[in-house]
Amino acid sequence: MSSPSTHDRPNPTTDPWEGFTHDEALAWARVTLRYLPRPSGAGILGIRSSSLTAGRVPRSAEQAGRARIAVALGFTPATFAAWIVSLRWVPATRYAAHPHNHTVEHPLSQPGHTFDAEVWAGWPLLLTRGLSPEAATHYALLRAEERGFDPTASDAYDTARVYAARYDAVLARRRARYGLDPHADPKRWSNADSRERDRRRRSVDESSQTFRERSIRARAEAEAAHTLLEVRDGFDGAQRRWADARRRADELRDAVENGGVRGENRRRRW
Repeated sequence: MSSPSTHDRPNPTTDPWEGFTHDEALAWARVTLRYLPRPSGAGILGIRSSSLTAGRVPRSAEQAGRARIAVALGFTPATFAAWIVSLRWVPATRYAAHPHNHTVEHPLSQPGHTFDAEVWAGWPLLLTRGLSPEAATHYALLRAEERGFDPTASDAYDTARVYAARYDAVLARRRARYGLDPHADPKRWSNADSRERDRRRRSVDESSQTFRERSIRARAEAEAAHTLLEVRDGFDGAQRRWADARRRADELRDAVENGGVRGENRRRRW
């Protein structure tokens, strides 16, 4: 299939999964359903899940767009699923770039999730160098911190920022609708805030002995790998290739858009 970019915006009149075989699209639709870019209600998730169970691929431009970016980075459906699982065993409190710190929240829906290609370019290569998925995740997040991770400089976090700006207003309306009072029923008042529920759950998970032991082992594996020139060069090379591909895609998009503007101006003159 063709090489995608972060700016893929499939035309709604075309098949968003164009370029994928049916089996490829089905596999990617299944794994990305667990990691959607935007918050989704139970109804939408149920419809898509039923379609997948029946062997039908949901016509979701967002899922297809996420799959295209992942493929461009070297992920397969299996390694993308392993990456998602690995995030559960790497402490979000330790790394600013951890996706769990940038969930796309809405009080009435399952949260969406960010996927910053600049952070994760090179992750699949680390698996080929013998790292476990958890160690590869530690490694990528450590390198993001070394480079001075700044979510405000990346459009990968635009959706999270948009939803964060409206979250409190939606939460206030929901609390008012159900008559929730922080003094009369502090538990229900707190539970209405999905962000707070997620923080509490992560705090409990990360405090367990099993979590700490797995995280320490994976981090030690990542730090040991960082001493190997082959690993460092391979990871850096993958990151550069992604940056170059994105720059070329941006230049091509700008050229197409500018060409369209010039063509429209010529038509107006005539």
